[in-house]
Amino acid sequence: MSVRVKVDTLISATRAYVATQVKKANVDGNAWLTLDEAKKLPKDLRDNCDAYRQAGHPRVSVKKLEETFTRYVAKSARSADKNGDGVLTATDARALPKDLRDNFLNYVAATTGPTAADPTTRGRAALADYVKNVIFNTGNPEGEAFRSNILDGHTTAEKAAIRAQLEAAAAAWSPDAPDWTKTVSGAKTTYAGPFFQLYTELRFSGAGAPTVFVEID
Repeated sequence: MSVRVKVDTLISATRAYVATQVKKANVDGNAWLTLDEAKKLPKDLRDNCDAYRQAGHPRVSVKKLEETFTRYVAKSARSADKNGDGVLTATDARALPKDLRDNFLNYVAATTGPTAADPTTRGRAALADYVKNVIFNTGNPEGEAFRSNILDGHTTAEKAAIRAQLEAAAAAWSPDAPDWTKTVSGAKTTYAGPFFQLYTELRFSGAGAPTVFVEID
């Protein structure tokens, strides 16, 4: 499989991913992540949290960890992009620091090659497809309500920023997110929650791609 990951998308997805996972691990909801709470992080973030602690931060600030790790990924990804085309290939990724290679591989696995048994991967792929082929496809009338209510009046740069936020949210989506609920009715499973602060449903039926419904007021 050919790997091509946009650097800017990776950075945005990293920001969303680390914020979501740290929030879940920080069970007391205060400004600090304890050693026990850090153990609740996904495996690909634990080594990064340990490295942050060992770099002179015995008390891990939730905000600083998120900011520092995102900057680290941004700097490392841009450095690994040797030809400066804004895209990381599998070859480019070998130049990433060792403690970021698992993060990169997990991101690739989560955003490509959806499998029937994995709602996380299928949901992320469906949301990414919705952003590309519905919301930002001016020939698709299904996305007209979003475009007229959310995008109209924004500059080209602002629209690009909104698209990047949507792509990052799609890449970081998880059925286990605390603000998403799961409903099962026979062979149908529906996950409902906020996507870009809009009520959204991912409706799974069988092994195919889920149907995406976004409510626009």
